Amino acid sequence: MKNIRAECGFALVAVLWGLSILSLLCASIISIANISSRSENNLEVAVEASALADAGIARAIVDLINFSGGTSWPTDGTPREFSYIGVPMRVSIEDESGKIDLNAADALLLSGLFQSQGLAADQATLLTNRVLDWRSASNLHSLGGGPNNALPGRAYRPRQGPFQSVDELNLVAGITPEFFARVAPALTVHSLRPVFDSRTAPEQALLALPGMDKDKVASAITSRGRGFGDPIARGGAVAVGLIDPTASPAGRAFTIRVELNYKQRHFVHHAIMRITQDPLRPYLVLEWS
Repeated sequence: MKNIRAECGFALVAVLWGLSILSLLCASIISIANISSRSENNLEVAVEASALADAGIARAIVDLINFSGGTSWPTDGTPREFSYIGVPMRVSIEDESGKIDLNAADALLLSGLFQSQGLAADQATLLTNRVLDWRSASNLHSLGGGPNNALPGRAYRPRQGPFQSVDELNLVAGITPEFFARVAPALTVHSLRPVFDSRTAPEQALLALPGMDKDKVASAITSRGRGFGDPIARGGAVAVGLIDPTASPAGRAFTIRVELNYKQRHFVHHAIMRITQDPLRPYLVLEWS
């Protein structure tokens, strides 16, 4: 009898263990199913938000393409708010011609930018030479200016060709993440111009100009909202923050940024495109994310 009771006890324990394992397996399956369902829902929301953001970008493109003698949409990054199928969004257009082109700006402008963001004159000169060497076919600028970009421990050398993106500046020796974050808003690789348009320029670019300080820059930017003439360019009678109505946007590149809250999530999308004069292909997409 004792042996029978012992065997029954062992059997009961085995059954209980088996039930426990099955319970854990069921709980795991349910948890995986819930995670999969949430992932599918998140993906669905992201796709819907992306379509809404694309509509906002398309709305801005239409305004740029239909430009004829002026546009009321600011092109200095000032956002406009409107709704699409009941979803509110903030859309901004930023003229890349208002930024300093890494591939076209001269040494004076680059050095002015670096000094305005905290570098001493000699450090700014050294960093400017490294930037020039990076985009040039030779390292001639660094011969008298200290070590070049080929520093020990780096697995790459200067491109010795045009910067492909502003982010590529991070690869230049002497650029820290903190310093890059300060100068990046002033930079572009899409304007293709040695100078920038002060009417649509961001604060960081304006500070790079000789004789400018934060008070003058703040006054210039504030005046954009009142539609005054350009306080920097001589004789500027065109409302700042807008495209010059006497010029065509053809050939210019613009960054379009869309922000929206959708189903309790925040989304940001942006695109960079160049306006053309080709009626069959009125714009070229340079970046889209």
